[in-house]
Amino acid sequence: MKKVLLMAIAFCVAFVANAQDVPYSKYLSFNKQEFKGSRFKYDDETNTWSLNKTNSLNVTLNILCIIADAEEEIRPATNDYSIVVQMGRDEHAA
Repeated sequence: MKKVLLMAIAFCVAFVANAQDVPYSKYLSFNKQEFKGSRFKYDDETNTWSLNKTNSLNVTLNILCIIADAEEEIRPATNDYSIVVQMGRDEHAA
């Protein structure tokens, strides 16, 4: 029983370690030109490249609900995302 439990724990640890590279690991090898080409925006203060996508129609409807004191639950759209890559020493992604 101990061997089975040990193998299960080892499998879980290996799975979690490999899952850290999915799905945005390709951005860790980008340089400045590739970030600019992918429409990322650079922030000098935090030394980060960021890319945000929001559904503007959903944001507008949420704001109108707030103004009208609607009881509706306000949530982001399912396709909204934000990717932030912080740069470390020697301009390598950290």
